[in-house]
Amino acid sequence: MAQHTAKTKEHEARPPASLPPQRQASSPPQRKAPRNPFARPLPVTAPPRSPDIAERPAQKVWRLAGQRRLLAVGGTSIVVMIAVLIITSGPRFVAGQFPVRLNAPPRPLPINPNTPITFAFGALGSRAPTSNPDSPRLMRYTYGSNLAVDAVNSIIYALTIRIPNRSWGGLSVGMPERNAIGALARLGAPQNDETSPAQPEVIGNYRVYRSLEGRPRRVIRAEIRPPNGCYDVQLDVQPRAIGLLLEGDRRWAVVARGSAPLDWVLTQIRVVSRSMRGPYATGTAC
Repeated sequence: MAQHTAKTKEHEARPPASLPPQRQASSPPQRKAPRNPFARPLPVTAPPRSPDIAERPAQKVWRLAGQRRLLAVGGTSIVVMIAVLIITSGPRFVAGQFPVRLNAPPRPLPINPNTPITFAFGALGSRAPTSNPDSPRLMRYTYGSNLAVDAVNSIIYALTIRIPNRSWGGLSVGMPERNAIGALARLGAPQNDETSPAQPEVIGNYRVYRSLEGRPRRVIRAEIRPPNGCYDVQLDVQPRAIGLLLEGDRRWAVVARGSAPLDWVLTQIRVVSRSMRGPYATGTAC
């Protein structure tokens, strides 16, 4: 009995056999994220910060005053720009005289109708002829857009002068109407042939016409007969244009400001033969 009890105690005192270790569930190996070669390294320390400086009362007042000045200047600039747009949105006046005034006296043109065309070539230079738009039987020799000589069978039929730097018989484009009548009286008795009394429009402070050709026209004529010659002198007298009024694609010829009087001047001289038939005279007279 004692022996059994000793064995039992010995069995209880013997340490139990070690159990086999249990395998723990192994987690799958974590893959490292690929490294971005362009990524910037994180700073080790935080970037330095500028210290906060308290604004003094004087500095605050100066800053507010500067903002008010900026607002005042900006507001003034906007008002000025709006005013300029309003002023320039209407018609714009461009000064210019038609015909122009010359400081130097014009050069006389020693050419008369019923003379050979070679006289014109000697005074002005030779030109190739073109057809006259008013009559196909006339050959026109042009010297610029405002001087033309028409001929029939190489004999001068008519002279047309619209430039102020050439004169004929004491007459020149741009001279006042009274002076033109006085110079014409030395050649023959002046007579009013026709009148075109067009009325001007009023735009703003300007009296205008639709174009330079639309200005009113007075035609004064004188007949020169043998032994002094056989031709007529026709003068066109119109108000001098003092400028143009422009608005977009539209334009007007300005003849006066406000109620100023019109300046009637000579704008065209035409000398026509009366010994030959042509478009500028009714039949022959001699």
